[in-house]
Amino acid sequence: MGWIVNVISLTSLSAFMTGSAISIAVGQTPTMMGIKGFSTREATYKVFINTLKGLGRTKMDAAMGLSALTMLYVIRSACSYAAKRWPARQRLFFFLSTLRTAFVILLYTMISWLVNMNRRKHPLFKILGNVPRGFQDVGVPRMDQGLISAFASELPATVIVLVIEHIAISKSFGR
Repeated sequence: MGWIVNVISLTSLSAFMTGSAISIAVGQTPTMMGIKGFSTREATYKVFINTLKGLGRTKMDAAMGLSALTMLYVIRSACSYAAKRWPARQRLFFFLSTLRTAFVILLYTMISWLVNMNRRKHPLFKILGNVPRGFQDVGVPRMDQGLISAFASELPATVIVLVIEHIAISKSFGR
């Protein structure tokens, strides 16, 4: 398997990772902005165009999503700056930067609860809702012939993408 890693160039892996990141970001943006009315599973350029067309339909979800995203980057930048400014406390700022995601999730969960505690039927912005307890149907999945034949033709491409993805991750950790 090691020779495959050396055959695929770093440039092509970087392009693959960048394309994946752009595709994921463009696909998540409409949900974060509260824009509905089109499928986010279409081609990336169509989702991007439809998102731009739907900017006038943004909802309160955008304020929550964009402010949370901004807070994540502000905390990361502040911790990075503080680590350079006070090298003796570099480890503390590293852990604070690592915990920023958990902090933002907890903070925005509290904000959501405070804003929507009296609006259970009609929340001000989209919330997760009720989550069922425990595992409902634990067991070995049933594989029928129709299901297997539906995705069997896609397996070779899926395996290639998975291998390239793992190579990209291993090379990025190797640098």
